[in-house]
Amino acid sequence: MGKTSKEDSLKTVMAEIAEQVSGLPEHLQQAAFTTLLNRALDSSSTGTAQSHKDTGGRQHTAAPPPPPATDTFGEYYATFPAELSEDHKVLVAASFSEAQSSDRTYTAESAHELLKGIGIKSTNVGVYAKRLVKPKGWAIIIGKSGKKTYKFRVSNEGHKELKRLKEPKK
Repeated sequence: MGKTSKEDSLKTVMAEIAEQVSGLPEHLQQAAFTTLLNRALDSSSTGTAQSHKDTGGRQHTAAPPPPPATDTFGEYYATFPAELSEDHKVLVAASFSEAQSSDRTYTAESAHELLKGIGIKSTNVGVYAKRLVKPKGWAIIIGKSGKKTYKFRVSNEGHKELKRLKEPKK
């Protein structure tokens, strides 16, 4: 009996996930692999595309980034260099908050609460959250929740910046 296209696509997804988690420490790779595989299977079984329109009406389609490989924000934050700019601190908090959210979005308030929870005092997190959108391009506005609360998502450029931050300095 020949292989079905479903089996082939599953193997392709598994290979892509394995490549994504290969840079993680060995003890975290299995957990990250399992989480990403479950997300991919959930997404394909429900037929939900990883696609959305930002507030400007532009369509964005992207595979979800790998989730933080730690259970707590403090552990995740500790994987980054000690000296981060305010923009980078908010970006790190945003990525963790987004990964924990069922709709893959974050708010300035959720990022602020995470930073506050590990003892980082940051004022005007809302301003920094909006700066991630413009001029940085590290996030996009997905929509509004209430009168003043915006929902954001970390962009592909934002995830590239997070990866760059983790790279050893040359």
